[in-house]
Amino acid sequence: WIGIGLIRSAPKLNNTMETKKTFAQVALACFLVTWANPQALIDGTMLFGGFRASLSTDMAKYFIIGSSLASLAWFLSLGTIVSVFKKAFNEKALKIINIACGAVIIYYGIKLGINFFETI
Repeated sequence: WIGIGLIRSAPKLNNTMETKKTFAQVALACFLVTWANPQALIDGTMLFGGFRASLSTDMAKYFIIGSSLASLAWFLSLGTIVSVFKKAFNEKALKIINIACGAVIIYYGIKLGINFFETI
């Protein structure tokens, strides 16, 4: 349902947003979005807990270091790409992104449904 909603949505750009923020304000906002988001905490705990459970004790530190570095690289890359290409983001580009994201969500939903029925 979320995927269908994304595909059907009509994104609107809001260019009136306040962009004069201090580093501390941006860092606090990032912290809150990451660590005060219950869905992200549940998903992250389940996902990382599942992966960690499959590793030996000796490999746990490498898993944590690798996950942390991958997360850092992902968010820095994402922020850099958006910053560099911010002029290219218009309503049409956002619609294409929404369609791609919606299609991925629908695909995973169907895949999870098929796996569920195969399991039972």
